[in-house]
Amino acid sequence: MPNAQQPRSVGHIKLLFELALNMHQRGKLSEAEHLYRAVLEAYPDHPDCRHFFGLLQFQQGRNNEAVEHISAALKLQPSNAMALSNFGLVLAKLGRLEQALASYDRALAVKPDYADALNNRGNVLVQLNRHEEALASYDRALAIKPDNAEALYNRGFVLQELTRHEEALTTYDRALAVRSDSAEALNSRGNVLRNLKLSISAEI
Repeated sequence: MPNAQQPRSVGHIKLLFELALNMHQRGKLSEAEHLYRAVLEAYPDHPDCRHFFGLLQFQQGRNNEAVEHISAALKLQPSNAMALSNFGLVLAKLGRLEQALASYDRALAVKPDYADALNNRGNVLVQLNRHEEALASYDRALAIKPDNAEALYNRGFVLQELTRHEEALTTYDRALAVRSDSAEALNSRGNVLRNLKLSISAEI
């Protein structure tokens, strides 16, 4: 591995960043952090390094540091849809829900077919108790990626909250068709069946 302490050229910095990203993707967060720091020491305005270093910090639960780095990345690349979406994740984790929603909306203005941003936007709307809007966001995500198990589960949850139990059941069945071992979907499906049974009993 190249010496991560003193990168000396643009090519060296590029190699270090690629190594950092590779380590990050493989879940080797400590190694990735060491390399990201080396890149930023030599090139503090490396936008992708700022972004992914911030994401790594979010994954480690260091959310204030994550905000700082992803915010810096967005000052350098204000139209980076992935960074905007990840910024939304961090802001939501910090309870800054309206700001998170605004960040997702900015991401979607850049990339309207960003299914993951639509799904995460729906999650924030649920936290804001705006369930109908959340449902619309999940539906948009699923129009783009119909087999998105997470969006299907989230859609089922919102339908439950709206007491639309039969639709929720159908949605959970779709989620389980994609990911049959989803404990959350199986448990929630059971709850829906129980609610439907209680509803029928009350009508008799």
